[in-house]
Amino acid sequence: MLIEFSLPSDPKKTIKLHEATVNDALDFSSVDPSLEEMATTLFLNTIQEKDTFVDSKTWTGEDRRYGLFRYYLETTRDVAIPLSYNCSICGKQHTQDIHLSKILNTYRPMDGEPFREFVHEGHNIIVAPLTGADLEKLEAYHYDLATSEDVDLDTLSSEERRDLEKMLRLKRQRITLCTILACLDMPYLDKNGTKESRAEKVQDAIMKMSVSEFKEFRDKIEGALKGLQHGLQCSYVDGRLCIEIPDVKCDTYPDKPGILLRYPFRFSQVIPVF
Repeated sequence: MLIEFSLPSDPKKTIKLHEATVNDALDFSSVDPSLEEMATTLFLNTIQEKDTFVDSKTWTGEDRRYGLFRYYLETTRDVAIPLSYNCSICGKQHTQDIHLSKILNTYRPMDGEPFREFVHEGHNIIVAPLTGADLEKLEAYHYDLATSEDVDLDTLSSEERRDLEKMLRLKRQRITLCTILACLDMPYLDKNGTKESRAEKVQDAIMKMSVSEFKEFRDKIEGALKGLQHGLQCSYVDGRLCIEIPDVKCDTYPDKPGILLRYPFRFSQVIPVF
């Protein structure tokens, strides 16, 4: 079976995937299930056809979710996914079968170039979506944070608790800063360099901003990212890309406007393992 689609961030680029083999599944089984982005990279790179191969670390996060979903769509016998959720309309818990076509219908290709520019303090700033490599790095930070949070506080002294709380705050701040840096470039800092070579200078420039300037700067980044939406409708929540499902009707009040569900579509639902 051959699964063929265009990258949402670059519709001119065609990707071809073949169905995973038993041997592939054995390799996938060795990946730590908590490191989803690493597993996604291994999976997408392994099942790509060589004639259209593009390292999935360079794909955007939305490209990667779309690739996983297309593989799932073509290899599953199910036509719907059962989702349980607490309804914000009636306050009850519902379970609904969400048809796969409803998710696929949220797809949109990238509009224009896969980056946006804005001017800040007289300089051009470039914003681009998070890539697979970015997501792997951020995932490692979230994993480290979760490990640090998983501590029995009853075993700690008051001083040790204060030290732990300080460390956790610093790690959360690091994640916030690294998420911003990952999608950002300031070419004026070194016109002959690359995004990677300028990364330290970009970080220094941000750290020197006043709080009010940084808030304005961050608003500009968020506005630019909204213009870069592509692939399935997604949102980035707590270090994970979640597929959004709009207009899900309440069973109790079906005539009321539907709600938006965030579905944590995980690689474990797609990648075959033993």
